[in-house]
Amino acid sequence: MAANVGNVNQIVEHAENNVATQTMTTKQIIAELRDISNAFEWRLTSQQRIQGSLKGNSDDRVFDPITAVAYFRTGRFFPEGQTSAAARGVGLSFIDSVEIVAACGYGFAPGAGPGELRRDLMNAVFSGGEYFARSTPTLVERTVITH
Repeated sequence: MAANVGNVNQIVEHAENNVATQTMTTKQIIAELRDISNAFEWRLTSQQRIQGSLKGNSDDRVFDPITAVAYFRTGRFFPEGQTSAAARGVGLSFIDSVEIVAACGYGFAPGAGPGELRRDLMNAVFSGGEYFARSTPTLVERTVITH
């Protein structure tokens, strides 16, 4: 008696640009964000994440800065949770994508590191590049040493 067995494994289409010939830096992502920022309605979520949606588009797609650039460069939409695939698709290194995701996802105090990158990203997407300077009060860092 022969069993009729079908292939139940799902085949997932996965297309990726060749990153060996195409690379992109964090500075290039920020510059491109400035160029495309007016195509989006950008906002800070209640968790202080930088998110945007295409203006005049009612399909409820949510973008972060990396997926927004990838959408304009590749024509592909990368849903939430697929930022690393979007980064690879535009040739952004893994470490650069992780740093951008961290800077987009959390509120940081101004200064070197994630805070500086977050400021640059917010300036690229909000109000012609002056959002961060106008809406954030000056923060003072205080070090407490205990013995």
